Amino acid sequence: MTPGAPKLMTVDELRSYASQRPGLEYWLGDMPGARLELTQTSRGLVFLRYLRGDAEVGDQRPLFTTVGSYPQRNAFALARRAGRRPGRVTRPVADGGIASWSRARPTSVYVTFPASDFLVEVYDPDARRARSLAVSGRLKPVL
Repeated sequence: MTPGAPKLMTVDELRSYASQRPGLEYWLGDMPGARLELTQTSRGLVFLRYLRGDAEVGDQRPLFTTVGSYPQRNAFALARRAGRRPGRVTRPVADGGIASWSRARPTSVYVTFPASDFLVEVYDPDARRARSLAVSGRLKPVL
């Protein structure tokens, strides 16, 4: 895959891709009516967007649910500390994880799990939906 170049993937293709990078790609599962678009940067950041409607690969509009997987050493401890800052909200999630977001930018919710070296961002243009998806227990590594 070319770094920075988005690519449409089937669920099976995504699973095959993720099997070569254990723990790196997180997702919210298959969503009916959405197409999966994967982009990996040269720095190892991975973005999985759930394209809907007439959106084409690489669509620049911020209209789509997106899961970003970011390698981060000691992600859980760092996220817990950041979640205590003024203007932030933190909630528990499944598997002992935490979700945290800024009241100023509630459309991006950051999730991490104990002993994880990944910070995961759940973005949705609807802040309520972003929070709901992040704390729903649906966020898992691609298996």
